[in-house]
Amino acid sequence: MEDSIRRYAAERRQRVAPFCAKYYSWNSTLKFHTSSVKEDFITHPINLLWVLPYALLKSVTEWSRKLGWATPSEWFKHVPAKFKSGSQKKIEWLLLTELLELPCDHGIWQSHADALAGEFYQNPKLAALKGQPEWVSILYTSPRLWREELQADSAERSAAADVASGAATLLAGWYFLGNAALTVFGMGEQYARHSAREEAVNRFSLGPIHLGSKVDHQLGSIYYDVFPVNPTLAQIWIGTAVVLLGIALLSLALHALVDPVQQAMGVHEARLQRFLNALETRLLKNVRADMAPRIFATRSP
Repeated sequence: MEDSIRRYAAERRQRVAPFCAKYYSWNSTLKFHTSSVKEDFITHPINLLWVLPYALLKSVTEWSRKLGWATPSEWFKHVPAKFKSGSQKKIEWLLLTELLELPCDHGIWQSHADALAGEFYQNPKLAALKGQPEWVSILYTSPRLWREELQADSAERSAAADVASGAATLLAGWYFLGNAALTVFGMGEQYARHSAREEAVNRFSLGPIHLGSKVDHQLGSIYYDVFPVNPTLAQIWIGTAVVLLGIALLSLALHALVDPVQQAMGVHEARLQRFLNALETRLLKNVRADMAPRIFATRSP
């Protein structure tokens, strides 16, 4: 069985370069992001807003664990640090169905191909065990065997785009609002204050005295520097929505650009080779753990 796993992993490694050339090119990346633009447009801002609640939940569960209550910590393990975008889900699906050819169930996306099981059944002794209930757990490739490695690979793949989006957001905050340390809500409030001030300056006048629009504007600017305008709650919400819209568009563009750049640098091929190494190790460990009790059972008197 170990030989079958090694042959399977070796054959998958031969597919890495063609897979990357096919799906991480400029044209393919553009198609992915275009077809999932609606879902991605919603997911990127949600992930940005999710950072603070996730950090708060993590802090609460860590404190509960220190106080001896482990249940929240166990529950928190199932809480995602971020939500997968549509393009990310499609890449994962292609990895499973074309590169690995393993069975999976992603809701409306289902695949029953099992290339590893097919490799097992090339061996006549293993083929004779097909259909026997006591061997299903080892001859069928359960999603639990690849789920953790796939999630790690997906997180690594999107890390570069996430870092680029974060850096671009900070630069945008510094360039447009003069502060790179603001949160999304802080940027929204700052934008609202700026908009309210500009509106007030444009309407400024000295009552019946009119000195010309240019002079009035200069005087209004000086006046509202001394007496700042406070934006309304509606203006703050509108400002936050505008900031989120801008960040969503920026994230979409950067996520579409980063994959082809990484492909040109050979990053994707190296990452997928590490992924296959980790998967091979996991499969071998599973076989050894499952076979050991069977071997000892046959040797017992």
